[in-house]
Amino acid sequence: MTLNELKDYIKSVCLKHKDIQDFYIGDAYNEAEQINHNYPLVFYEMPYFLQYNLSPQRRVDNVQFAFNVFVDSNWDKIEEDHDAISAAKSIGDDIITYILEAQREFVIGSVTAVSVSEFGDDSVAGMRFEWQVQLPRDACITGFEDNFN
Repeated sequence: MTLNELKDYIKSVCLKHKDIQDFYIGDAYNEAEQINHNYPLVFYEMPYFLQYNLSPQRRVDNVQFAFNVFVDSNWDKIEEDHDAISAAKSIGDDIITYILEAQREFVIGSVTAVSVSEFGDDSVAGMRFEWQVQLPRDACITGFEDNFN
C-alpha cells in the first residue's frame, strides 16, 4: 500500500461518515486560503513520519500521520468549543472503529488525540487524531533491481 493509497482510503472512510461535509489535505490548516468551508470537516495533515524496518524478513514500515476533525464553533465561547470538541471526538470514534473493523491492508499500532480550537478565520474546535500504523512496503519485494541502471 502506498502513502497515496493510505490517504485515499482514509479520505473515503471519512467522507462516508454522515456528518463529514468536506476533506482537505495540507501542511497547515489555514481557512483564509479557502472559502465556503462546510463543517464538520476533516483536515489530513502533511508531513508523514516514517520509521523504516530494515529487516529483510519484515517488509513493513511504521508510518505516522494525523488528521483533524473540525466542527464549527463560536469565538471566545468555551462551552461551544467544548461541545464542538465532544462532537469531533464522537465522529473520530466512529471513523477509528470503522477502520478497525473494515480494513485489512495495514495494522494500527496506536491512535492518540488532542483537542484543538480556533484555526484561521473560522471559529472551529475539534480533535487532532495522530495515527501510527504498520504499512506493508509498496516496493522492494521483488524486482526492485529493475529500477536501477
